[in-house]
Amino acid sequence: MAEQIKNKRVKFPKGKQRLFIASVHKKLKFGWDKIANIFNINRRTLSDWCRERSTMNYKVLLDLHINYNISIPKEIKILPQFWYVNRAAKLGALMRNKLYGNFGTPEGRRKGGFTTIRKFMHNPELAKKLGLRIIKDIIRPKRGLQLAEFVGIVLGDGGLTDYQLKITFNRDTDAEHADFVKELIKKLFKLTPKIISKKLDKGSDIAVYSKNLVEFLESNGLKRGNKVKNKVDIPFWIKRNNKFQLACLRGLMDTDGSCYAYSHNVNKKRYHNVALCFTNASEPLLKSVYSIFDRNGYYPCITGRRVYVYGKNEIKKYFQKVGTHNPKHLGNYKRFRFLKNKKD
Repeated sequence: MAEQIKNKRVKFPKGKQRLFIASVHKKLKFGWDKIANIFNINRRTLSDWCRERSTMNYKVLLDLHINYNISIPKEIKILPQFWYVNRAAKLGALMRNKLYGNFGTPEGRRKGGFTTIRKFMHNPELAKKLGLRIIKDIIRPKRGLQLAEFVGIVLGDGGLTDYQLKITFNRDTDAEHADFVKELIKKLFKLTPKIISKKLDKGSDIAVYSKNLVEFLESNGLKRGNKVKNKVDIPFWIKRNNKFQLACLRGLMDTDGSCYAYSHNVNKKRYHNVALCFTNASEPLLKSVYSIFDRNGYYPCITGRRVYVYGKNEIKKYFQKVGTHNPKHLGNYKRFRFLKNKKD
């Protein structure tokens, strides 16, 4: 049974296969290389399918339907394993009709498709043997400190599409924090993220392909698409709880924040100090970060796209009360806090 489904092909009317693949590309919003990788085929094979030089693999069509909710076209014909051998094709058709109905009719195709899908849902191991990846339900954690911090991380350096969560980091300066984020994803959702490195710069992405995860995060206040246009903000369930607010603030500062040293002169004496800075282009998010600092006894100021907290005592209080999971920030704090004031 497994080998039969693996080797079955899908016959579209002329011109329809190309249009179908184009519609899949538009809906998934993935690059062609990514689509080829998801379905475990060569990029050239995908190109041949687009040009209708060869027929599509049946298991890929099932994968699209099961995992990405893409309807199976009604006008297709599913060719048996040995469709190019007349005798074998007849035998395959007889067995197929007996098990699933006649795929040459809309009713038969529908019956066969749903029968196969039910088998895969009840037997994920069979789907795995066929190379199909069935989307598993994710762990849905309760609202707590870890989820609040993760929301802050996504609001800072993350983004959501229809099927993907992506968190961007600098692999030179934030690699250790990226390791923390990966482990947090595993702990919260029991999902294993992938690391996708960019060739043209030092950026990399922590990526998770899961429609269920995207929908869960949306249900907890995050949004798909452009964060600035969507005017993202800290979700209300976090704002209602001060401990959740501080955990979310930690996630935000660990991604879009910085700890740095600065100097200024007063009466010919040079003073050295330390500051925190949070940078973001979403006005509602900036105001929320300002409010959290303010309500917790800090003395923030907001300028343009930045929220600042100045003073060694304030910064010390931040790292004691809020803390960080980004070793880069902690290292900067330890290095800068011993700066001494002196005359030039």
